[in-house]
Amino acid sequence: MKLLYTLIILSFGISGYTEKIFDIPDYTQTDESFGGFQENGNYYCAPVSASNSIIWLSENGYDDLNTFNQYEDLNLSQYYTIIDLSDAMSTDENEGTNQWNFCYGLKSYITDLAYSYVRLEYQGWRGIPQEFDTGVDIPNIEWIKEGIEGYASAWLHVGWYTYDENTDTYNRFFGHWITLVGHGFDSIDDNKSKIKNISKAFANFYREHSDKFPPETQTSIYEERLYLSYPIHPEIFDRLYEDWSTLEKFQKDGTSYFGVE
Repeated sequence: MKLLYTLIILSFGISGYTEKIFDIPDYTQTDESFGGFQENGNYYCAPVSASNSIIWLSENGYDDLNTFNQYEDLNLSQYYTIIDLSDAMSTDENEGTNQWNFCYGLKSYITDLAYSYVRLEYQGWRGIPQEFDTGVDIPNIEWIKEGIEGYASAWLHVGWYTYDENTDTYNRFFGHWITLVGHGFDSIDDNKSKIKNISKAFANFYREHSDKFPPETQTSIYEERLYLSYPIHPEIFDRLYEDWSTLEKFQKDGTSYFGVE
């Protein structure tokens, strides 16, 4: 099995690069609080990941991107935003959302609300309309960082593939869209103290909001797991090996902090 990645970025402007880590929403596509989505939300990772960014932008100067801001509950506003995005992206209840529809849908959603953007670009080996194409097959780290910083967003499309020796080809069997929210460094040996501090900050945040996180996040063992798995959140590994690998087709939302410098 092999993982392949494609990236899409949307940019309104530039500022810092870690300010969104704790502020950006992380809606769960299988959440049934407001009625849920078709097929239990299994194929809604694209509109959900885009909505995380849209709602953050609406709370940071781009108010009208949230057309449901009359609701006091921001989660309810995001729920309806996801539905609008899924319509704009032509999200299919059996196939999810491909990169074409993601880009066209996002463009439509933003411009229909009378906003403009600096750029809406794609890097990756899968086909894409020319207006979004950068001509780059392997996503560039610096380009990704630009797409995360400030009033901008970046979405990662992960694909799971199996290799066919007879045809010497990789065949995709499921994929997943996620929201990228920050970046830092990835040299663990040279930055152990910084990683310790980051892990402790996450652990403290979980403890301070214990009513919103599972019991296991409250332990010192979990803090150690945060440190050892950096820059990947341990929850990613848990879901990959315990849940996702058992699904015939996997689609789930998520936000990610990744370490590059």
